[in-house]
Amino acid sequence: MAQALLVDGLGVAAACCSMASFLPQLVKVIRERDASAVSLQMYVVTVVGFSLWALYGAFLKSWPLIGSNLVSLCLSALILAAKLRLDGTERKPNDEKR
Repeated sequence: MAQALLVDGLGVAAACCSMASFLPQLVKVIRERDASAVSLQMYVVTVVGFSLWALYGAFLKSWPLIGSNLVSLCLSALILAAKLRLDGTERKPNDEKR
């Protein structure tokens, strides 16, 4: 029983870290309204990966797997959407191309 609680606690901690890892990037992009430093390819692959993990969790009927990956999917999709929307649309005056 105690070992199962430890394993579950480890899983919850890992899921929380994974989900929270996108928040600093999302806050930075929103605050600065600049996504030029965000890798488009990385976030496309990340969004696809979290979609597949959530689908895998659905097949296993594993709600923790589904839930944590859906939250991570939403956060990474928001960053990807910001990248697509902001990339090249707003430039700071000092960032003009010569």
